[in-house]
Amino acid sequence: MWVWPAEAEPEAPDATRAEPVDEVPWDDMMRRHGRRVVVALVAQGVPLERAKELAQDAWLRVIDRHRRGHITDLQLPGLVIAQAGFLARDDMRRRDRRSRLDEPHRQAAANDLSLDLEDQLDARQRLRVVRSVLDRASPNAQRVFGLLYGERAMSPAEVATELGLSVQRVRQIVCELRKRMRAAIAEPGRKLR
Repeated sequence: MWVWPAEAEPEAPDATRAEPVDEVPWDDMMRRHGRRVVVALVAQGVPLERAKELAQDAWLRVIDRHRRGHITDLQLPGLVIAQAGFLARDDMRRRDRRSRLDEPHRQAAANDLSLDLEDQLDARQRLRVVRSVLDRASPNAQRVFGLLYGERAMSPAEVATELGLSVQRVRQIVCELRKRMRAAIAEPGRKLR
């Protein structure tokens, strides 16, 4: 169909070829295809405001990768829609993981409320016993235990690398410590309450 010259859209540079950065009118491309990217995300169930944020991130990633020369075949808006889809799935996975991690904490809090005072005192006493066994352990054993069960819990292999020990030695140290802790907790005559 022929269109009157006054009504014709200005021709955008061919964005399907890898062009030098200054020749790709990114603002025009975003205006032209931005809505499609957001609509594609909303169609996947992403809330509108989050879809706008993810679309913006997708555009920035595509622009950055193009400027670095990593994208040779620039196909818009398909490339940006695909990138936004990846970001949306990552976002969803992150939220699911976070909610799964939060669930045990919620359950633990509910369980803590259900513990009666006697059980709480018993648990505190056991922690004191464990702490005293740990305090009497060698500095090397304390470091191993701290790295394995501390704030930034590491795997036995990572602890072995960090301390210059074998993985077997790390496991042996932990087993010995646990054995002493269990014995101290179960010691007859020790009053736990």
